[in-house]
Amino acid sequence: MDLSLASRANRDPEIVKTELARLHEPHIAPITDLVEEIRKERGQQGVPYVDPTLGGVQAQVLFLLETPARAAALGSAMLSPDNDDWPPHTCGSSTASPD
Repeated sequence: MDLSLASRANRDPEIVKTELARLHEPHIAPITDLVEEIRKERGQQGVPYVDPTLGGVQAQVLFLLETPARAAALGSAMLSPDNDDWPPHTCGSSTASPD
């Protein structure tokens, strides 16, 4: 996925609903399980999931930001380049191909 072309699709609640329904697919399930464990231990629902449209446990690169943006924690509930906020687009522009 070219992060520079992220569409901010997660503005649409139906897209978010569809993506959240995919959180237990094999490539993302171990990460989802970890998020749910952290949420349970800390009693915090603000710990975001990872967008299931990405590589999950098969990803070649993992970006970890100090704190997720509000859109991830409270909006879509996912870390995603399609969130309607600035971090995904900043990361996208820094990882874009020079072509």
